[in-house]
Amino acid sequence: MKHIAALALLLLAPRFAEAQVERLVLGTGDNGWEYLAELMGGMWVVDGSLQPYELDPAVNIALGEKKGSSRADVFGNPWGGERGGTQNARLIPGQPEVLGDNGFVYTIDGDTTRSVAIVSGYYYYNLGWELPINRIRFFSPAEGRTQTDDRKRITPGLPLKNAYPKLYEVWAAIDGEHFKRGQFDLLLEQNLNQTTRIANARFPTQSLQFIFINFPELGVIAEVEFYGEGFVQKSQYLSKVIDIGEPVNFGRVIPHFNGFAKESIGSEPEPLAGNPISFSLETQTGRDDTPQAYSIYTELRTEREVSFAEWDKAPYDDYVRPGAQGPERPDVDNWSFWSVPQGASAGEGIEILSPDNRQYLKINFTMKSEDLFTYGRMDSLVVEYSPLLVDAIVGEVALQDEPQPRGRKTEVPLGEERIFTFDVRADFESEAKSGFDALRLQTPGRVQFIGLEMGDPLVAVEPDSIAEKRGELIVYFPSNRIAAADNRPLRLLFKTGVFSFNALFQGEIFVVEGEGQPQSIDPGDANAEVSTNSIEVLALSEKLDVLSALDVRSTVVTPNGDGRNDTFELAYSLLGVQASQVVFAIYDLRGRRVRTISADSRSEGRYVEEWDGRGERTGLVAPGLYLARLSVETDAGDFTHTRTIAVAY
Repeated sequence: MKHIAALALLLLAPRFAEAQVERLVLGTGDNGWEYLAELMGGMWVVDGSLQPYELDPAVNIALGEKKGSSRADVFGNPWGGERGGTQNARLIPGQPEVLGDNGFVYTIDGDTTRSVAIVSGYYYYNLGWELPINRIRFFSPAEGRTQTDDRKRITPGLPLKNAYPKLYEVWAAIDGEHFKRGQFDLLLEQNLNQTTRIANARFPTQSLQFIFINFPELGVIAEVEFYGEGFVQKSQYLSKVIDIGEPVNFGRVIPHFNGFAKESIGSEPEPLAGNPISFSLETQTGRDDTPQAYSIYTELRTEREVSFAEWDKAPYDDYVRPGAQGPERPDVDNWSFWSVPQGASAGEGIEILSPDNRQYLKINFTMKSEDLFTYGRMDSLVVEYSPLLVDAIVGEVALQDEPQPRGRKTEVPLGEERIFTFDVRADFESEAKSGFDALRLQTPGRVQFIGLEMGDPLVAVEPDSIAEKRGELIVYFPSNRIAAADNRPLRLLFKTGVFSFNALFQGEIFVVEGEGQPQSIDPGDANAEVSTNSIEVLALSEKLDVLSALDVRSTVVTPNGDGRNDTFELAYSLLGVQASQVVFAIYDLRGRRVRTISADSRSEGRYVEEWDGRGERTGLVAPGLYLARLSVETDAGDFTHTRTIAVAY
């Protein structure tokens, strides 16, 4: 994978200030969409704005202008491919590829006179994106005669125009995972008696990406062509790394787009009333200019982290050899995971949920339309940000009566209200930072304020006011503002319960009278007398050490098929039980079950559970955090352990 160069946008982008809030405008001027793009999936730039591909029913999608030595599709994306089955598919978003039988690459080269002898009878096409397809056309050359192929299975000397396939099937796969496994569930067309040189497999227009054409009998073809009509209904834009210039607090992203409709390929677009285009946004923030971490192998066969430049110069080897390239992994130490997708209407601001105090930003958004003849046009995207309130701020949560829990994990009974502490410590490197005088804390449910403490040692302080809401506690203290000249540790005491297996107590600081953006609180060591260094609380039902000696190989899963960290493995011991029901399941952070891996009766012993990053029937899960929950039912009660897993690609 190539290095993602950060874009120094701070000086280039249109900016203007309103108090402390600054705005970065993407999609205009020097920061046009193509310049910023890492991926434009199913979309391109028309008159400076982003909009989905439009398919002309008379134009072959597979054939466009040549890109160097490679053929490209009509949208300018170069074709890739290899001989063989779909297990060799690369599945790079936006890049079409062809695989399969003898002469596979010639089926999309635009040469209608070149004959391709069908031997094994299979061709696979990844169109690069879901496109509204309704016709697939293939044919033999109009002139010339057959020649003996290398397997001597085709009779030479026959007119090519008569050597067309007499039988064919056209199938589609529902997604890339099924395509890679060679699993095609949707039959588009079957013809057991083709009687003309040109075959037109027609079917209702539908969004398709992965096609399989099967020729059960020998024959000759020249080209395979793909046709459709309308606009791509789901398109995606992924930005390169955007360099803001310095660590900042992020505010909102404001999309400016409009909806249009067209009756036909040549008609003028008409604005849509109400703008019924769906927009969804995710963000990712980081401390350095690449979301990836690189390594090379040492003499001891261990991994040493290096820069991309050093990694790129190292030789690649299928084996672990000193000096060779090591794995390329998501940089989970310096980059956040993608935020939860959020929807918005045109002109409506979306809060950036990714951590603040970061210099680098990536944006990923999708646009969806209701039907084939409506589409969205994205003119610009505005990113709001403001200077840091403090140079760094960390927080950690713990039970008031258990500041140093075993394993440094705060565990509470499910649904039982307890008193928690939330310690906060700010760092100032200069007097220039404004500080803060209010704190907002997100909680799992109903919350009750208990007290506010400041100083070293901590002493009770009366806040100016508080606001208790379901799932949120806001404490205001302008009379005791935290600033560089008066930087005191802070502790918030509150009462709440945890109602799922996992809860994150996320906080942010802000200035009551300020116009700048709040600053999110990072998990960390805010108080030496508290050992959690975390904002996570687990709700467990563990009573005895029935589940013992838990061992996790890696908490980061990258199911890319490269043999490295493709699975999450949890090893454990069962002690003192006979024929007890053991359940190993994966949940998302909202407590929804993603997949049950095993639910078996087991006796005491050592076991290993494994998860490959897939849902129950949904293929690979989205990147982010998940919970692995291992539970055992015994006569003495139920016992549970939970571990957090990070999934990244």
